[in-house]
Amino acid sequence: EQILAATRAPVIILADSHTHLFIEELVQRGVQGYLPLGHLDPRTLSCAMRVAVERGRAEQLLRQGHAKYHAIIEELEDAYFEVDLKGNYTYVNQTATRDFKRPRHEIVGISYKNMTTQAQAQKLFKAFNEVYRTGVPGRVVDNEILQSDGTVTYTELSVALIRDDQGGP
Repeated sequence: EQILAATRAPVIILADSHTHLFIEELVQRGVQGYLPLGHLDPRTLSCAMRVAVERGRAEQLLRQGHAKYHAIIEELEDAYFEVDLKGNYTYVNQTATRDFKRPRHEIVGISYKNMTTQAQAQKLFKAFNEVYRTGVPGRVVDNEILQSDGTVTYTELSVALIRDDQGGP
């Protein structure tokens, strides 16, 4: 871990132990390659080094893309938030915290139902459910946000389903 923290260079571990759990732990810690010492030859080492370098480059590009995406979302003038399939906020941008008039730590982790009236929560559930079932983005006009002081403000929402790498919600 100290090597990984000190450098962005790809790391290949050469070791006698090669249990499945050991290899998984190494990968989780950021190691790009593993070679058991008993099976080491120059050609295998050279190939492993090329693979590790390419994996390191790909991971760096992924980190840069994520940072760029995050910066764009944070700087939007419109509120942006994500909820999980249970309806709990998992992310809110700075504009959303301003619109909700609450700090991020008071929003993330709670249900959208706690941020609106009961009637509006039912309306939102129907809209979210429709987008979930059909995959077609939707809109919610006159969305009610219940402020911490009890006042209600109105917004308009665009709702879209975020899919994972396998195409699932």
